[in-house]
Amino acid sequence: MGSFSPLKNKVFRSLWIATVISNIGHWMHEVGAAWLMTDLSDSPLMVALVQTSLTLPFFFFALPAGVLTDLFDRKKYLLVLQIGAALAAGALALVGMFFGYTPVTLLAFSFLLGLATAMTAPAWQAIVPDLVDKSELPNAVALNGMGINIARAIGPAAAGFMVALSGPSLVFALNAVSYVYISIALFLWKRPEKKETLPPEHFWPAVATGLRFIFHASQFRAVLYRIGCFMISASAVWALLPVVARSELGLTASQYGILLGSLGAGAIALASQVSALKKKLSPSSLISLCGFVFAGVTVALGQVNNFYILLPIMFLGGASWLGLLSSFNVGAQATLPPWVRGRALSVYLLIFFGGMALGSLLWGTVANMIGTSMALTVAAGLQVFAWLLTHRLPLRDGKNSELVPSHHWVVPNLGGGTGAEGGPVLLEKTYEVDPERIPEFMEKAKALRSIRLRDGANFWGIYVDSEHPREVREVFQHATVTDHIRSHERFTEEDRKVETELLEFHQGSAPPLVRHLTHV
Repeated sequence: MGSFSPLKNKVFRSLWIATVISNIGHWMHEVGAAWLMTDLSDSPLMVALVQTSLTLPFFFFALPAGVLTDLFDRKKYLLVLQIGAALAAGALALVGMFFGYTPVTLLAFSFLLGLATAMTAPAWQAIVPDLVDKSELPNAVALNGMGINIARAIGPAAAGFMVALSGPSLVFALNAVSYVYISIALFLWKRPEKKETLPPEHFWPAVATGLRFIFHASQFRAVLYRIGCFMISASAVWALLPVVARSELGLTASQYGILLGSLGAGAIALASQVSALKKKLSPSSLISLCGFVFAGVTVALGQVNNFYILLPIMFLGGASWLGLLSSFNVGAQATLPPWVRGRALSVYLLIFFGGMALGSLLWGTVANMIGTSMALTVAAGLQVFAWLLTHRLPLRDGKNSELVPSHHWVVPNLGGGTGAEGGPVLLEKTYEVDPERIPEFMEKAKALRSIRLRDGANFWGIYVDSEHPREVREVFQHATVTDHIRSHERFTEEDRKVETELLEFHQGSAPPLVRHLTHV
Protein backbone atom coordinates (compact mmCIF):
# COMPACT_ATOMS: atom_id res chain seq x y z
CA MET A 1 0.00 0.00 0.00
CA GLY A 2 3.01 2.31 0.26
CA SER A 3 1.90 5.69 1.54
CA PHE A 4 -1.39 4.22 2.80
CA SER A 5 0.05 1.33 4.80
CA PRO A 6 -0.71 2.83 8.27
CA LEU A 7 -4.43 2.50 7.45
CA LYS A 8 -4.04 -1.26 7.91
CA ASN A 9 -3.85 -0.47 11.63
CA LYS A 10 -7.47 -0.60 12.86
CA VAL A 11 -7.03 1.93 15.67
CA PHE A 12 -5.13 4.40 13.50
CA ARG A 13 -7.72 3.99 10.73
CA SER A 14 -10.76 4.65 12.95
CA LEU A 15 -9.24 7.72 14.59
CA TRP A 16 -7.99 8.97 11.22
CA ILE A 17 -11.51 8.82 9.74
CA ALA A 18 -12.90 10.61 12.78
CA THR A 19 -10.35 13.40 12.52
CA VAL A 20 -11.09 13.82 8.81
CA ILE A 21 -14.76 14.37 9.62
CA SER A 22 -13.87 16.77 12.43
CA ASN A 23 -11.51 18.68 10.16
CA ILE A 24 -14.23 18.97 7.54
CA GLY A 25 -16.29 20.72 10.21
CA HIS A 26 -13.31 22.94 11.11
CA TRP A 27 -12.78 24.02 7.52
CA MET A 28 -16.49 24.64 7.07
CA HIS A 29 -16.34 26.97 10.06
CA GLU A 30 -13.22 28.74 8.84
CA VAL A 31 -14.68 29.39 5.39
CA GLY A 32 -18.09 30.33 6.75
CA ALA A 33 -16.58 32.72 9.31
CA ALA A 34 -14.18 34.36 6.84
CA TRP A 35 -16.91 34.83 4.25
CA LEU A 36 -19.36 36.12 6.84
CA MET A 37 -16.79 38.70 7.94
CA THR A 38 -16.55 40.00 4.37
CA ASP A 39 -20.28 40.75 4.68
CA LEU A 40 -19.91 42.33 8.12
CA SER A 41 -16.83 44.47 7.25
CA ASP A 42 -14.99 45.54 4.11
CA SER A 43 -11.65 45.93 5.96
CA PRO A 44 -8.87 43.43 5.00
CA LEU A 45 -7.66 43.65 8.60
CA MET A 46 -11.02 42.49 10.02
CA VAL A 47 -11.11 39.59 7.56
CA ALA A 48 -7.54 38.61 8.51
CA LEU A 49 -8.52 38.75 12.21
CA VAL A 50 -10.77 35.72 11.68
CA GLN A 51 -7.64 33.68 11.00
CA THR A 52 -5.93 35.36 13.94
CA SER A 53 -8.81 34.53 16.31
CA LEU A 54 -8.62 30.85 15.34
CA THR A 55 -4.86 30.58 15.75
CA LEU A 56 -3.97 33.11 18.48
CA PRO A 57 -4.99 30.71 21.31
CA PHE A 58 -1.95 28.62 20.44
CA PHE A 59 0.18 31.52 21.57
CA PHE A 60 -1.23 31.39 25.09
CA PHE A 61 -2.36 27.81 25.62
CA ALA A 62 -0.24 25.46 23.50
CA LEU A 63 2.45 24.95 26.14
CA PRO A 64 0.03 24.33 29.06
CA ALA A 65 -1.88 21.97 26.76
CA GLY A 66 1.31 20.04 26.02
CA VAL A 67 2.03 19.65 29.73
CA LEU A 68 -1.50 18.41 30.39
CA THR A 69 -1.11 16.00 27.48
CA ASP A 70 1.90 14.43 29.19
CA LEU A 71 0.36 14.43 32.68
CA PHE A 72 -3.14 13.06 32.04
CA ASP A 73 -4.74 10.19 30.17
CA ARG A 74 -4.78 11.43 26.58
CA LYS A 75 -8.05 9.75 25.64
CA LYS A 76 -10.04 11.32 28.51
CA TYR A 77 -8.31 14.68 27.98
CA LEU A 78 -9.24 14.75 24.28
CA LEU A 79 -12.79 13.59 24.94
CA VAL A 80 -13.57 16.41 27.39
CA LEU A 81 -12.24 19.07 25.03
CA GLN A 82 -14.07 17.75 21.96
CA ILE A 83 -17.37 17.87 23.88
CA GLY A 84 -16.59 21.46 24.90
CA ALA A 85 -15.86 22.39 21.28
CA ALA A 86 -19.17 20.86 20.17
CA LEU A 87 -21.02 23.04 22.70
CA ALA A 88 -19.19 26.21 21.53
CA ALA A 89 -19.87 25.52 17.84
CA GLY A 90 -23.53 24.79 18.57
CA ALA A 91 -23.87 27.99 20.60
CA LEU A 92 -22.45 30.05 17.71
CA ALA A 93 -25.06 28.60 15.35
CA LEU A 94 -27.88 29.38 17.80
CA VAL A 95 -26.64 32.96 18.35
CA GLY A 96 -26.79 33.59 14.61
CA MET A 97 -30.23 32.04 14.23
CA PHE A 98 -31.85 34.01 17.03
CA PHE A 99 -29.82 37.21 17.48
CA GLY A 100 -27.74 37.75 14.35
CA TYR A 101 -23.98 38.07 13.99
CA THR A 102 -21.61 40.95 14.71
CA PRO A 103 -17.84 41.08 14.10
CA VAL A 104 -17.22 40.84 17.85
CA THR A 105 -19.50 37.82 18.28
CA LEU A 106 -17.93 36.03 15.33
CA LEU A 107 -14.36 36.67 16.52
CA ALA A 108 -15.20 35.69 20.13
CA PHE A 109 -16.67 32.30 19.22
CA SER A 110 -13.90 31.68 16.69
CA PHE A 111 -11.44 32.32 19.51
CA LEU A 112 -13.22 29.73 21.68
CA LEU A 113 -13.02 27.13 18.92
CA GLY A 114 -9.38 28.06 18.36
CA LEU A 115 -8.84 27.52 22.08
CA ALA A 116 -10.27 24.01 21.85
CA THR A 117 -8.00 23.28 18.90
CA ALA A 118 -4.97 24.65 20.75
CA MET A 119 -5.70 22.52 23.81
CA THR A 120 -6.16 19.31 21.81
CA ALA A 121 -3.54 19.64 19.07
CA PRO A 122 -0.51 18.50 21.15
CA ALA A 123 -2.40 15.39 22.25
CA TRP A 124 -3.40 14.49 18.68
CA GLN A 125 0.19 14.93 17.56
CA ALA A 126 1.59 12.99 20.51
CA ILE A 127 -0.50 9.84 20.02
CA VAL A 128 0.61 9.22 16.41
CA PRO A 129 3.93 7.48 17.25
CA ASP A 130 2.03 5.32 19.76
CA LEU A 131 -0.34 4.07 17.05
CA VAL A 132 2.15 3.03 14.35
CA ASP A 133 5.61 1.53 14.05
CA LYS A 134 8.45 4.04 13.72
CA SER A 135 9.08 2.91 10.13
CA GLU A 136 5.50 4.00 9.35
CA LEU A 137 5.80 7.39 11.05
CA PRO A 138 6.50 9.46 7.88
CA ASN A 139 3.53 7.83 6.13
CA ALA A 140 1.29 8.27 9.19
CA VAL A 141 2.19 11.96 9.43
CA ALA A 142 1.58 12.39 5.71
CA LEU A 143 -1.77 10.61 6.02
CA ASN A 144 -2.75 12.97 8.82
CA GLY A 145 -1.80 15.81 6.51
CA MET A 146 -3.80 14.16 3.74
CA GLY A 147 -6.77 13.89 6.08
CA ILE A 148 -6.57 17.59 6.87
CA ASN A 149 -6.46 18.35 3.17
CA ILE A 150 -9.25 15.93 2.25
CA ALA A 151 -11.21 18.03 4.72
CA ARG A 152 -9.84 21.17 3.09
CA ALA A 153 -11.02 19.90 -0.30
CA ILE A 154 -14.51 18.95 0.92
CA GLY A 155 -15.21 21.40 3.76
CA PRO A 156 -14.67 24.71 1.96
CA ALA A 157 -16.62 23.67 -1.12
CA ALA A 158 -19.49 22.38 1.03
CA ALA A 159 -19.39 25.50 3.19
CA GLY A 160 -19.41 27.74 0.14
CA PHE A 161 -22.58 26.11 -1.23
CA MET A 162 -24.27 26.11 2.19
CA VAL A 163 -23.48 29.76 2.84
CA ALA A 164 -24.85 30.63 -0.61
CA LEU A 165 -28.03 28.61 -0.02
CA SER A 166 -28.90 29.18 3.63
CA GLY A 167 -26.30 31.39 5.33
CA PRO A 168 -23.49 30.54 7.76
CA SER A 169 -25.56 29.23 10.70
CA LEU A 170 -26.03 25.81 9.08
CA VAL A 171 -22.27 25.62 8.53
CA PHE A 172 -21.60 26.33 12.21
CA ALA A 173 -24.21 23.77 13.29
CA LEU A 174 -22.65 21.04 11.14
CA ASN A 175 -19.27 21.86 12.68
CA ALA A 176 -20.82 21.08 16.07
CA VAL A 177 -22.02 17.73 14.73
CA SER A 178 -18.49 16.90 13.53
CA TYR A 179 -17.18 17.39 17.07
CA VAL A 180 -19.87 15.04 18.37
CA TYR A 181 -18.74 12.38 15.89
CA ILE A 182 -15.10 12.53 16.95
CA SER A 183 -16.17 12.42 20.60
CA ILE A 184 -17.93 9.12 19.88
CA ALA A 185 -14.82 7.74 18.14
CA LEU A 186 -12.67 8.69 21.12
CA PHE A 187 -15.12 7.11 23.56
CA LEU A 188 -14.95 3.82 21.63
CA TRP A 189 -11.12 3.80 21.49
CA LYS A 190 -9.78 1.08 23.80
CA ARG A 191 -6.51 2.70 24.81
CA PRO A 192 -4.22 0.50 26.94
CA GLU A 193 -3.68 2.00 30.35
CA LYS A 194 -0.09 2.76 31.22
CA LYS A 195 1.05 1.67 34.68
CA GLU A 196 3.08 4.35 36.42
CA THR A 197 5.61 3.39 39.12
CA LEU A 198 6.55 6.99 39.91
CA PRO A 199 4.39 9.78 41.32
CA PRO A 200 3.00 12.16 38.67
CA GLU A 201 4.91 15.32 37.86
CA HIS A 202 3.47 18.59 39.10
CA PHE A 203 2.37 21.16 36.54
CA TRP A 204 5.01 23.89 36.84
CA PRO A 205 7.98 21.52 37.30
CA ALA A 206 6.68 19.66 34.23
CA VAL A 207 6.67 22.94 32.28
CA ALA A 208 10.26 23.63 33.36
CA THR A 209 11.30 20.09 32.43
CA GLY A 210 9.81 20.44 28.96
CA LEU A 211 11.51 23.78 28.33
CA ARG A 212 14.81 22.41 29.61
CA PHE A 213 14.53 19.49 27.20
CA ILE A 214 13.96 21.84 24.26
CA PHE A 215 16.87 24.08 25.30
CA HIS A 216 19.27 21.11 25.21
CA ALA A 217 17.74 19.25 22.20
CA SER A 218 19.53 20.88 19.27
CA GLN A 219 17.87 18.77 16.55
CA PHE A 220 14.39 19.67 17.76
CA ARG A 221 15.32 23.35 18.01
CA ALA A 222 16.44 23.23 14.37
CA VAL A 223 12.88 22.26 13.39
CA LEU A 224 11.49 25.10 15.50
CA TYR A 225 13.74 27.66 13.82
CA ARG A 226 12.74 26.49 10.36
CA ILE A 227 8.99 26.33 10.95
CA GLY A 228 8.98 29.69 12.73
CA CYS A 229 10.81 31.55 9.97
CA PHE A 230 8.58 29.98 7.32
CA MET A 231 5.20 30.53 8.97
CA ILE A 232 5.50 34.29 9.49
CA SER A 233 5.69 34.86 5.73
CA ALA A 234 3.64 31.88 4.50
CA SER A 235 0.63 32.93 6.59
CA ALA A 236 -0.02 35.73 4.09
CA VAL A 237 -1.68 33.24 1.73
CA TRP A 238 -4.23 32.07 4.30
CA ALA A 239 -4.86 35.55 5.68
CA LEU A 240 -5.38 37.31 2.35
CA LEU A 241 -6.97 34.58 0.21
CA PRO A 242 -10.54 35.62 1.25
CA VAL A 243 -9.69 39.24 0.38
CA VAL A 244 -8.38 38.25 -3.05
CA ALA A 245 -11.40 36.05 -3.69
CA ARG A 246 -14.00 38.63 -2.65
CA SER A 247 -12.47 42.02 -3.42
CA GLU A 248 -9.99 41.32 -6.24
CA LEU A 249 -11.75 38.53 -8.16
CA GLY A 250 -15.37 39.12 -7.15
CA LEU A 251 -15.99 35.43 -6.49
CA THR A 252 -19.10 33.96 -4.98
CA ALA A 253 -19.01 31.92 -1.76
CA SER A 254 -19.25 28.73 -3.83
CA GLN A 255 -16.30 29.72 -6.01
CA TYR A 256 -14.26 30.56 -2.92
CA GLY A 257 -15.00 27.10 -1.56
CA ILE A 258 -13.87 25.54 -4.84
CA LEU A 259 -10.65 27.58 -4.70
CA LEU A 260 -9.87 26.21 -1.24
CA GLY A 261 -10.90 22.77 -2.45
CA SER A 262 -8.21 23.02 -5.12
CA LEU A 263 -5.64 23.64 -2.38
CA GLY A 264 -6.84 20.53 -0.59
CA ALA A 265 -6.81 18.44 -3.74
CA GLY A 266 -3.16 19.37 -4.35
CA ALA A 267 -2.26 18.29 -0.83
CA ILE A 268 -4.06 14.96 -1.30
CA ALA A 269 -2.20 14.37 -4.56
CA LEU A 270 1.17 14.94 -2.90
CA ALA A 271 0.30 12.83 0.16
CA SER A 272 -0.34 9.82 -2.07
CA GLN A 273 3.21 10.12 -3.39
CA VAL A 274 5.02 10.78 -0.10
CA SER A 275 6.70 7.36 0.07
CA ALA A 276 8.12 7.69 -3.46
CA LEU A 277 9.28 11.27 -2.90
CA LYS A 278 11.03 10.48 0.38
CA LYS A 279 13.01 7.72 -1.34
CA LYS A 280 14.32 10.22 -3.90
CA LEU A 281 14.69 13.38 -1.80
CA SER A 282 16.08 14.11 1.65
CA PRO A 283 13.81 16.07 4.02
CA SER A 284 15.82 19.25 3.42
CA SER A 285 15.66 18.82 -0.36
CA LEU A 286 11.91 18.25 -0.28
CA ILE A 287 11.46 21.37 1.89
CA SER A 288 13.59 23.43 -0.51
CA LEU A 289 11.61 22.28 -3.55
CA CYS A 290 8.22 22.81 -1.93
CA GLY A 291 9.30 26.12 -0.38
CA PHE A 292 10.18 27.68 -3.72
CA VAL A 293 6.96 26.39 -5.29
CA PHE A 294 4.90 27.88 -2.44
CA ALA A 295 6.71 31.22 -2.80
CA GLY A 296 5.77 31.22 -6.49
CA VAL A 297 2.16 30.45 -5.60
CA THR A 298 2.16 33.36 -3.13
CA VAL A 299 3.24 35.79 -5.85
CA ALA A 300 0.73 34.36 -8.33
CA LEU A 301 -2.14 34.77 -5.86
CA GLY A 302 -1.57 38.52 -5.91
CA GLN A 303 -1.07 38.81 -9.68
CA VAL A 304 -3.46 36.38 -11.41
CA ASN A 305 -6.95 37.81 -11.91
CA ASN A 306 -8.58 34.80 -13.56
CA PHE A 307 -10.41 32.26 -11.39
CA TYR A 308 -9.80 29.32 -13.74
CA ILE A 309 -6.07 30.01 -14.05
CA LEU A 310 -5.81 30.38 -10.29
CA LEU A 311 -7.30 26.91 -9.67
CA PRO A 312 -4.24 24.90 -10.86
CA ILE A 313 -1.95 27.39 -9.12
CA MET A 314 -3.77 26.71 -5.84
CA PHE A 315 -3.45 22.99 -6.56
CA LEU A 316 0.35 23.44 -6.60
CA GLY A 317 0.08 25.53 -3.45
CA GLY A 318 -1.71 22.75 -1.61
CA ALA A 319 0.83 20.15 -2.72
CA SER A 320 3.82 22.27 -1.70
CA TRP A 321 2.17 23.22 1.62
CA LEU A 322 1.71 19.56 2.59
CA GLY A 323 5.25 18.70 1.51
CA LEU A 324 6.59 21.40 3.79
CA LEU A 325 4.45 20.66 6.82
CA SER A 326 4.80 16.87 6.70
CA SER A 327 8.60 17.20 6.50
CA PHE A 328 8.69 19.61 9.43
CA ASN A 329 6.34 17.42 11.46
CA VAL A 330 8.29 14.21 10.88
CA GLY A 331 11.49 16.10 11.69
CA ALA A 332 9.98 17.11 15.03
CA GLN A 333 8.46 13.72 15.89
CA ALA A 334 11.71 11.92 15.05
CA THR A 335 13.62 13.75 17.79
CA LEU A 336 11.15 13.35 20.68
CA PRO A 337 11.00 10.51 23.23
CA PRO A 338 7.52 9.63 24.52
CA TRP A 339 7.91 11.17 27.99
CA VAL A 340 8.21 14.73 26.69
CA ARG A 341 6.43 14.46 23.33
CA GLY A 342 3.31 16.39 24.31
CA ARG A 343 5.21 19.29 25.86
CA ALA A 344 7.72 19.61 23.04
CA LEU A 345 5.09 19.33 20.30
CA SER A 346 3.06 22.01 22.06
CA VAL A 347 5.97 24.40 21.55
CA TYR A 348 6.18 23.30 17.90
CA LEU A 349 2.46 24.04 17.51
CA LEU A 350 2.79 27.29 19.43
CA ILE A 351 5.37 28.50 16.95
CA PHE A 352 3.39 27.15 13.99
CA PHE A 353 0.05 28.70 14.91
CA GLY A 354 1.58 31.67 16.69
CA GLY A 355 3.41 32.45 13.46
CA MET A 356 0.12 32.02 11.60
CA ALA A 357 -1.73 34.33 13.99
CA LEU A 358 0.90 37.08 14.10
CA GLY A 359 1.56 36.71 10.39
CA SER A 360 -2.15 37.07 9.60
CA LEU A 361 -2.29 40.25 11.67
CA LEU A 362 0.90 41.51 10.02
CA TRP A 363 -0.19 40.84 6.43
CA GLY A 364 -3.68 42.22 7.01
CA THR A 365 -2.06 45.44 8.24
CA VAL A 366 0.44 45.50 5.36
CA ALA A 367 -2.34 44.92 2.82
CA ASN A 368 -4.24 47.89 4.26
CA MET A 369 -1.13 50.03 3.72
CA ILE A 370 0.27 48.91 0.35
CA GLY A 371 -2.45 46.75 -1.19
CA THR A 372 -3.08 43.01 -1.27
CA SER A 373 -1.03 42.24 -4.38
CA MET A 374 2.09 44.01 -3.15
CA ALA A 375 1.73 42.46 0.32
CA LEU A 376 1.71 38.96 -1.19
CA THR A 377 4.79 39.74 -3.28
CA VAL A 378 6.69 40.95 -0.21
CA ALA A 379 5.61 37.82 1.67
CA ALA A 380 6.97 35.60 -1.10
CA GLY A 381 10.32 37.40 -0.93
CA LEU A 382 10.45 36.82 2.82
CA GLN A 383 9.76 33.10 2.30
CA VAL A 384 12.87 32.87 0.12
CA PHE A 385 14.85 34.85 2.69
CA ALA A 386 13.66 32.47 5.45
CA TRP A 387 14.93 29.53 3.39
CA LEU A 388 18.33 31.19 3.00
CA LEU A 389 18.53 31.65 6.78
CA THR A 390 17.59 28.12 7.78
CA HIS A 391 18.15 25.62 4.94
CA ARG A 392 21.40 24.30 6.43
CA LEU A 393 19.75 23.30 9.72
CA PRO A 394 19.40 19.48 9.78
CA LEU A 395 16.12 17.56 9.71
CA ARG A 396 15.58 13.89 10.50
CA ASP A 397 13.31 11.49 8.63
CA GLY A 398 12.50 9.21 11.57
CA LYS A 399 13.92 6.05 10.05
CA ASN A 400 16.85 5.61 12.42
CA SER A 401 15.36 7.04 15.59
CA GLU A 402 15.79 4.87 18.70
CA LEU A 403 13.78 6.81 21.26
CA VAL A 404 12.51 3.98 23.47
CA PRO A 405 14.02 3.76 26.99
CA SER A 406 17.18 1.64 27.10
CA HIS A 407 16.45 0.29 30.62
CA HIS A 408 20.02 -1.00 30.88
CA TRP A 409 20.83 0.78 34.14
CA VAL A 410 20.13 -0.85 37.48
CA VAL A 411 17.86 1.36 39.57
CA PRO A 412 19.81 2.14 42.76
CA ASN A 413 18.43 1.81 46.26
CA LEU A 414 18.72 5.38 47.50
CA GLY A 415 16.47 4.99 50.50
CA GLY A 416 12.79 5.76 50.72
CA GLY A 417 11.87 3.90 47.52
CA THR A 418 11.12 5.26 44.08
CA GLY A 419 8.41 7.55 45.38
CA ALA A 420 10.76 9.51 47.62
CA GLU A 421 11.24 13.18 46.85
CA GLY A 422 14.37 13.43 49.02
CA GLY A 423 17.58 14.70 47.56
CA PRO A 424 19.57 16.07 45.92
CA VAL A 425 21.40 13.09 44.37
CA LEU A 426 24.99 13.57 43.18
CA LEU A 427 26.41 11.02 40.74
CA GLU A 428 30.07 10.29 40.04
CA LYS A 429 31.12 8.03 37.19
CA THR A 430 34.88 7.38 37.08
CA TYR A 431 36.61 6.37 33.84
CA GLU A 432 40.23 5.32 33.43
CA VAL A 433 41.47 7.08 30.30
CA ASP A 434 44.86 7.35 28.63
CA PRO A 435 45.98 10.95 29.43
CA GLU A 436 46.86 11.51 25.78
CA ARG A 437 43.28 10.70 24.77
CA ILE A 438 41.57 12.86 27.38
CA PRO A 439 41.02 15.83 24.97
CA GLU A 440 39.30 13.44 22.53
CA PHE A 441 37.26 11.99 25.39
CA MET A 442 36.18 15.49 26.47
CA GLU A 443 35.04 16.32 22.94
CA LYS A 444 32.93 13.15 22.75
CA ALA A 445 31.47 13.86 26.19
CA LYS A 446 29.80 17.08 24.96
CA ALA A 447 26.93 15.02 23.56
CA LEU A 448 26.49 13.31 26.92
CA ARG A 449 26.31 16.70 28.64
CA SER A 450 23.25 17.63 26.56
CA ILE A 451 21.62 14.29 27.36
CA ARG A 452 22.12 14.60 31.13
CA LEU A 453 20.85 18.19 31.28
CA ARG A 454 17.99 17.45 28.89
CA ASP A 455 16.83 14.54 31.06
CA GLY A 456 16.75 16.53 34.31
CA ALA A 457 20.24 17.10 35.72
CA ASN A 458 20.80 20.44 37.46
CA PHE A 459 24.44 20.61 36.47
CA TRP A 460 27.05 18.47 34.73
CA GLY A 461 30.84 18.48 34.56
CA ILE A 462 33.93 16.42 33.68
CA TYR A 463 36.88 16.51 36.08
CA VAL A 464 40.40 15.02 35.94
CA ASP A 465 41.96 13.85 39.20
CA SER A 466 45.19 15.88 39.56
CA GLU A 467 46.83 13.14 41.65
CA HIS A 468 45.66 10.30 39.37
CA PRO A 469 45.63 11.79 35.84
CA ARG A 470 44.18 8.61 34.34
CA GLU A 471 40.97 9.05 36.37
CA VAL A 472 38.30 11.14 34.69
CA ARG A 473 35.07 11.74 36.60
CA GLU A 474 31.71 12.61 35.12
CA VAL A 475 29.70 14.43 37.78
CA PHE A 476 26.05 15.49 37.62
CA GLN A 477 23.21 16.13 40.04
CA HIS A 478 19.43 15.61 40.19
CA ALA A 479 17.30 17.69 42.53
CA THR A 480 15.42 14.71 44.02
CA VAL A 481 15.56 10.93 44.20
CA THR A 482 12.44 10.80 42.03
CA ASP A 483 14.08 13.00 39.40
CA HIS A 484 17.03 10.63 39.31
CA ILE A 485 14.78 7.58 38.87
CA ARG A 486 12.98 9.44 36.07
CA SER A 487 16.30 9.97 34.31
CA HIS A 488 16.61 6.18 34.06
CA GLU A 489 13.27 6.08 32.24
CA ARG A 490 14.30 8.94 29.94
CA PHE A 491 17.65 7.53 28.80
CA THR A 492 17.00 6.10 25.31
CA GLU A 493 18.65 3.51 23.09
CA GLU A 494 19.92 6.41 20.98
CA ASP A 495 21.50 7.97 24.07
CA ARG A 496 23.09 4.63 24.91
CA LYS A 497 25.11 4.80 21.68
CA VAL A 498 26.76 8.00 22.98
CA GLU A 499 27.51 6.29 26.28
CA THR A 500 29.00 3.30 24.43
CA GLU A 501 31.35 5.57 22.48
CA LEU A 502 32.71 6.95 25.77
CA LEU A 503 33.13 3.45 27.21
CA GLU A 504 35.58 2.69 24.41
CA PHE A 505 38.01 5.11 26.07
CA HIS A 506 37.83 3.24 29.41
CA GLN A 507 40.92 1.10 30.08
CA GLY A 508 40.05 -0.41 33.46
CA SER A 509 39.51 -4.14 33.87
CA ALA A 510 36.13 -3.45 35.51
CA PRO A 511 33.36 -1.12 34.25
CA PRO A 512 33.56 2.56 35.27
CA LEU A 513 32.79 3.02 38.95
CA VAL A 514 29.43 4.71 39.56
CA ARG A 515 28.66 6.30 42.94
CA HIS A 516 25.35 7.79 44.09
CA LEU A 517 25.73 10.39 46.85
CA THR A 518 22.62 11.59 48.66
CA HIS A 519 22.24 14.68 50.82
CA VAL A 520 22.02 14.17 54.59
